[in-house]
Amino acid sequence: MDNKTGQAWWQYGAAKETREDALRKRMSGERFEDLTTSLTDWNVI
Repeated sequence: MDNKTGQAWWQYGAAKETREDALRKRMSGERFEDLTTSLTDWNVI
């Protein structure tokens, strides 16, 4: 999910992206907790 646009996307070629781009795309621990909490609340997991 793109945090800026809210759209889902998939991109191949991670081996070609810069370290800065990879770090920018990495999910934070806080965002992970938010998502797992929501999925648990919705009985998805």
